[in-house]
Amino acid sequence: MKLYIITLNNMNKSEVTVVVPTKDRTSALSTLLGALNAQTLEKFNISIALNSNESWNEHLDKLILALELRKIKTQVHKCLDFTFAELHKHLLDECKTEFICRLDDDHLPQTNYLSSLLSFIKSDAQI
Repeated sequence: MKLYIITLNNMNKSEVTVVVPTKDRTSALSTLLGALNAQTLEKFNISIALNSNESWNEHLDKLILALELRKIKTQVHKCLDFTFAELHKHLLDECKTEFICRLDDDHLPQTNYLSSLLSFIKSDAQI
């Protein structure tokens, strides 16, 4: 199992980080990463917390490389023995962007999901 922690120079330019906790659902996580790769929003970060050794496979390595080609910063954290609450706290503590979007590994966002979300948030100063 390879884990990629990719550091790119777009960290300060991104406004949103997508955080994803996962445990033993490589197929669902693969589908989510494919959907994130297809997002219309150009700059965003992804932070994934793996809660088991069985949460990663070689196909996910290839998806991370595809995200890297789009210059989407992706961090993968091995968080074995973390409780569900500790996983979320760790992911939130690692974020350096203004906005955080939490997705489950089985979510399937439409291609304009992140751009629409940011547009809506920015449209109302009360949000």
